[in-house]
Amino acid sequence: MPIPYLAWRRLWLLVVLLLWAPPLLAELTITTDRTTIGADESLQMVLRYDGQVLSGEPELGVLLRDWEIISNNRNQQYSWANGESISYSEWQLTLLPRSTGKLIIPSINFKNEISNAVEIEVLPSRTASSVAQTIFAESSVDREQLYPQQQLIYTARLYSASRLSDLALTELNIDNALIERIGENQYQKTIAGRTYLVVEVQYAIFPSQTGNLTIPALRFSGYEVSGRTSFFNRGNRVIRTTEAHTVTVAALPSGQSAAGWMPATQLTLDESWSGQIDSLTVGEPITRTLTLTANGLTGAQLAPLPAADGDGFKSYPDQAKLSETSNSRGVVGQRIESTAIVPQRAGELQLPAITVNWWDTESDQPRQVTLPARVVNVVAAYNPAASVAPPPTVGVAPVAPAVTAVTPLPPTDNRWLQLSLSINALLAAALIGLLWYRPRTAPRPADPVGHQHPDETPLWRAIEAAASQQDAAALSEAIVRWAALLSGGAIRSLNELSRTVDRTDSALANQLYELEQQAYAYQQAGTSSDYTALRRSLRKQRSAVRGASGSLATKPTSLAPLYR
Repeated sequence: MPIPYLAWRRLWLLVVLLLWAPPLLAELTITTDRTTIGADESLQMVLRYDGQVLSGEPELGVLLRDWEIISNNRNQQYSWANGESISYSEWQLTLLPRSTGKLIIPSINFKNEISNAVEIEVLPSRTASSVAQTIFAESSVDREQLYPQQQLIYTARLYSASRLSDLALTELNIDNALIERIGENQYQKTIAGRTYLVVEVQYAIFPSQTGNLTIPALRFSGYEVSGRTSFFNRGNRVIRTTEAHTVTVAALPSGQSAAGWMPATQLTLDESWSGQIDSLTVGEPITRTLTLTANGLTGAQLAPLPAADGDGFKSYPDQAKLSETSNSRGVVGQRIESTAIVPQRAGELQLPAITVNWWDTESDQPRQVTLPARVVNVVAAYNPAASVAPPPTVGVAPVAPAVTAVTPLPPTDNRWLQLSLSINALLAAALIGLLWYRPRTAPRPADPVGHQHPDETPLWRAIEAAASQQDAAALSEAIVRWAALLSGGAIRSLNELSRTVDRTDSALANQLYELEQQAYAYQQAGTSSDYTALRRSLRKQRSAVRGASGSLATKPTSLAPLYR
């Protein structure tokens, strides 16, 4: 059925009106919950856009000049009621002022729309002495002036007379300073008859440069717990800030230099040894450990100890170990240095004194700690070649035993005495007969069933490798480890192994002695180890231990003392 002419005219008129009708304007607005706040109070701001936002976010960077954005949540709503649709998008922000006075929340551009601006008056924070606040914060420093690298204790506290949840504290950042968080504590305190829960956080600050050191304000934040809190509503958000501090970092005292500068409240130097130092042996190392402990310094701030060089010994220092702990008075740093000392000659060995300079920050004057010099006795190392038994004397006639005349006893008529002598003679004859007919060689007892020596194959490979490379130190260590495994830890040095095998293989004992001389670099000029001969002697001993079958033997060998 064709459309009437009048209907066509109405349809075209509707299309023209739709095409020429102005578009609906989307509105962008800013609202706040208050226009007057304190310097330590937060502000709730809502940015609303009347329309759905499928992509894009408003540019909020313009707020950062005067405000700190604590949180930002986005919410979109769409509803239809009474034949009308309602659609909008909201950004709910929590703002914290950066200063006091009249601050502006500026206009924001989004989707070609410009919002309104809002003026906020920010009042200075009220202190606890002027009005009894439910929640407030404070901070303190233990000194107003100090030296570079000296410890400064900074404490931030939050006082709360109501319950708080999700409590947090901003990080402390200071340029040109080392910061260590040393503790956190909670306790109760009564102020003007009101009980507060105090949350206390302490920091140790070590400035690195002279001049003014500014410690910025820190911010505590949390939620005040009430009976109406829930999973979706955690309660009223609370933000409190501490005050900032400025301290003076003075120049070093006259005569003091940055090298070795250690300002502390207390400093000690202790030593310990890995063995007895009443008497040392040439070539046998002993480890000396020095421990430097300072109150008010970290381990990294402790200067290296002076080298204890001297005549008659060589020293081989290990890498220093640095650490620190903390207590209510600050940081306690430690530096541990271990040095292997190897005597080079027999006689008296003098270890020089060690002195450490430091600055006492309590009395503000220089001090020293000293380990006095020490004199110890050093004995010569065992030399198998010097312990050979002297040869027997040749050409000396044997001396005949002296004959002593025996005067016969007078005869006696005591029959009981004669009977006793006869019985004793018979018993002696019987004992002599038993000893005469006993087998001359006792059979060798068999090893217990299932007894096996430990697998020394990996250690033997290390001996072969070190001997091939002619590395005296590595070979010495490998041999000692091999012997220690076979002896169950009874042998711990080449000197002990040399003494053990000297009874059965004097050539190997001499070779081990020469290797020890070369390993510790105190051998006579022109002497060196014969690695081929030493390896051949060791291989011979190893073959005897392992047995002809190629497996670990259970029968005693020339190295039997190694298994005791």
